[in-house]
Amino acid sequence: AVSPIGWRLLETLVRSSPHTVEQESLSFAVWGDEPPDKSNLKVQMFRLRQAIDKPFDTPLIKTIKGRGYRLCASDASDE
Repeated sequence: AVSPIGWRLLETLVRSSPHTVEQESLSFAVWGDEPPDKSNLKVQMFRLRQAIDKPFDTPLIKTIKGRGYRLCASDASDE
């Protein structure tokens, strides 16, 4: 099951797909002006991946190292 935080993260990724969403933008979308530390975002993304990606062969959530995350169905390179 996807948590309320997971739904907000997923909504933000879907609205921006296939573009990368910066980590700060994802944190703001969920927690507003008072985001927790970055490890909390990583934990929430892990949980979202467990619900969204794990049951399928092709993951939809991609990590763009040093920038953020994106949602896409292919392995196309980042913009």
